Amino acid sequence: MAGENGDGRPAMNERPPLMGLQEIQHLLGLSRQRIQQLTLRADFPPPYQTLAMGRVWLAGDIEAWIRKHRPGRLRR
Repeated sequence: MAGENGDGRPAMNERPPLMGLQEIQHLLGLSRQRIQQLTLRADFPPPYQTLAMGRVWLAGDIEAWIRKHRPGRLRR
C-alpha cells in the first residue's frame, strides 16, 4: 500500500499521529502511574519509537487497544 513500509506502519517521510503517556492519560482519564502500569502489560501495543522525552505510540494502536480492553473508556 502506498505510504507504508510493508509492515502496515507509515513510511518515515509521513508523520503518523503519535501519542505519549500524557495523551494516553487524557484519553483514559487515569493517573500517570496507572498508565505506566498498563504499558507494562503483555497485551499493550509496543511503542512506535523511544525518544529522549520517552516512548510514543501510534494513536491508532492505542485507540484500538482501548476499544478492546477498556470499552466505554475512550475519551476525546
